[in-house]
Amino acid sequence: MSKKTNVQKIARQRRRRRQKELIELGRKASEVASQSEAQAKAASERASRTETELGEERKALGLATAELAEVKKELAAHLPIPVIEERDGRFTANFDRPGSIGRVKGFYGNFAIIVRALCYILNLGPKGVREIAEYAVLNANYIRKSLEGEYYLKYTTASMHECVFSDKFQKEFGITNLDIAKRLIDYGMHPPTMSFPLIVHGALMIEPTETESKRDLDMFIAAMKAIAREAKENPEILKSAPHVTYVRRLDEVAAAKTPVLRWEKKT
Repeated sequence: MSKKTNVQKIARQRRRRRQKELIELGRKASEVASQSEAQAKAASERASRTETELGEERKALGLATAELAEVKKELAAHLPIPVIEERDGRFTANFDRPGSIGRVKGFYGNFAIIVRALCYILNLGPKGVREIAEYAVLNANYIRKSLEGEYYLKYTTASMHECVFSDKFQKEFGITNLDIAKRLIDYGMHPPTMSFPLIVHGALMIEPTETESKRDLDMFIAAMKAIAREAKENPEILKSAPHVTYVRRLDEVAAAKTPVLRWEKKT
């Protein structure tokens, strides 16, 4: 089967699957509409009851989160699972909802990293958070002063938690911030943020954070100074970097224009 035929087959399968999904959604919508009159009458009757009784009934029907989700009561039973509910003073994920449309995501997003950040903050406390912020500011200014003169600084005022250099000095030798970043990989270091902020042309934004030791900062500074010398004395070594990685410099323009979105085994 040719590649074109295979793509067409997949497209047809997707269209059929989408049609089935639309039919199923239409069926559910019709059921909800037919039940709305009876549910409206039941809601009117429940309005005369006490708030406690109403809350217990909603919980029993799986409607406890209707107000939080901001959906109509008749649709609440169909909310995706899991639904977060409070039971005995604790929050839990409720998967037992027969009327649910099911899951709409196969993962929990960035929840885990948020919990990690919260634990870090709680562990440090107010005093500790202030202290690590001061360390981050100190580290950024240490790098800024150490590389001042080697790389161009558009703004010479004291930095906060990051310092922004540019490739203006290196441009005289045909070297860009991309070349500097790629060469830094050869020194065993992850390149900094490139070309941001946009107000600094050819930007190299360095954010050392509070966790970097002075030894690591000095290693980074030494590598950046060595690259600045190489830009003057041997610019070709920067233009062809990195040299130690399994995959060398990629053609980013070609990758953007002709992306390979599917793996095929070579025969």
